[in-house]
Order: sequence, then C-alpha cells, then structure tokens
Amino acid sequence: MTRKITLISLLFSLVLPGSAHATKSKKKQTPDKKELSAKKTKKPHLRKRQAIVMRRKKAENKTMSHMDFDELEVLKNRLVEDKNYMAAIKCIEKQEKLCKDSDIMAMLMLEKADCHLKQDNYNTAGELYRGFMELYPGNPHVEKSHRLAIQCFKERILSFDRDQSTTKTVIELCDKYLERGDIYITYIDEIKKIRVDCYKLLVESEVNVFDYYLNSGKFLSAQTRLDNIKKDYLEDMPDMEPHIMLLDIKLAQAQSQPEEIKQKQLELEQKYPTVQAIEVAQNKKSKKSKVDRF
Repeated sequence: MTRKITLISLLFSLVLPGSAHATKSKKKQTPDKKELSAKKTKKPHLRKRQAIVMRRKKAENKTMSHMDFDELEVLKNRLVEDKNYMAAIKCIEKQEKLCKDSDIMAMLMLEKADCHLKQDNYNTAGELYRGFMELYPGNPHVEKSHRLAIQCFKERILSFDRDQSTTKTVIELCDKYLERGDIYITYIDEIKKIRVDCYKLLVESEVNVFDYYLNSGKFLSAQTRLDNIKKDYLEDMPDMEPHIMLLDIKLAQAQSQPEEIKQKQLELEQKYPTVQAIEVAQNKKSKKSKVDRF
C-alpha cells in the first residue's frame, strides 16, 4: 500500500511541472484579449494629434461657401498674414453675410478698409472709412477711421492745374474732425496742417486760372476770379492777404493803370512792409536778368 502511494506521488511530480510549463508557453503563444486591447491603447497622444491633423485637412478642403463664421475667421487671419488681401476681402464679405452682431460688423468693415488701404486702393478704402464714421459715430475706433479717411482722400488729390473737387472733400473732412476737438485730440495737429495745405492748393489753382485770364487779356474775368479768391479764402487763410494784394498790383500793371498801381503798392507797403521789400527786390532781379539776357 505504501509502495503504491509512493509511485503515485512520483508520477504527479513528473507530470505537474511539465504541464505547468506547457500552459505557460501556451499562454505566451496566444495572447488574451486584455493584452490585445492594451496594445491598441498604446500612445494615445499620437492618435489625438493625428485626429487634429485630419480635422485641419478636412477644414482646408472646404470652400468659403461651406465654412461657418469661425472657420472663415481663421482663414481670413491666415490670408492677411500671407498678405493675400484680395482673398481676405472675399472672406470678410462672406463673414458679413453670416454676421448679426453690429459690433462685429463694425470691425469687419474696418478690416476690409485696412485690406484695401494695404493695396493702395485709396478710393475704396477712403469710402469705407468715411462710411464707418457715419454708421458707427460712437465706436472707439471712429477717430482713427476719420483720420484714415482724410489720408486716403488726400492721396487722391490732383495737381493745382487739374480738378480740385477731392481737395474740397478733404477740407470738409478736416472741418468735421476739428468740430469734434473736445473728443478728437490724437491727430489734431496733423489734421490742421493737412487743412492748411489743401487751402493753399485751392488758392494756387485759382491763381493759375487768374494768370490764364490775365495773359489772355481777359481782364474782367481775371478781376472776377480775384474777387472770388478774396471772398472764398481770405477768411480761412488770412496769411494769404499780402499775396492777393500783389495780384491786385499785377492786374493793374497789365492794364497800365499807374494811379491804381501806386495806390495798391502804398497799401501793401503800409500793411506788409516786408512783403513789399521782397517784391521790389524780385522785380529788380527780374529786370536785371532780362537785360543780361540781351
């Protein structure tokens, strides 16, 4: 009996280690479901990054007509960064159709004006800035917009011998800016200078017409033009008075009116002695140069 038990124990000792080893090796060869799922969940940050890239590619493949407002905003900013202002303007126009917020609409209008300005489209940019002033007078960007409108129209001003309607528009915009002097203070010196320069150009243009009539012997038309210069510009440009008085003398000289010349020169000398001295010196120099020429 004891012998039988010993034999059975011996058999178990031989069989059990082998069977355990076999089971272990079997497990290694065929991984269970838990191990497979663990492998699948490895490096989740890589899969997340891949998903982001896929979403970006999907968004990039969209046309503007299929984008929502936020997608258009991202695209617009990238286009402006790339200096593709024409495409950025199209993007803004699409946003305007989707937008219902007045504050956002105001900013879109400014952005569109800025894009036109960066392309030197002064006409369109100026009209947009002026429109912004009229539509959003209480906006915090209105003073800057007013100044940019003035600068855009100023860029369109023609030379003194051509049409001066744009010059008059700039003066009107400057006057409106200066009327709000209690609020607008940032660019006031710059605007005042632009206004003075515009008035000087208008006077120069009028004098050019006056000279044309004078040289053509149309003295009545020249006198009418000179009267208009006094009426339209002396109040705003008092510094121009001595120069206008010189035009009076010039007209009297062309008509050979010695008494009128003497009277006008006396008025000029009494009121502006320095200007009269300069004029006399210039006339002497002019006469000398004519003599030297012959």
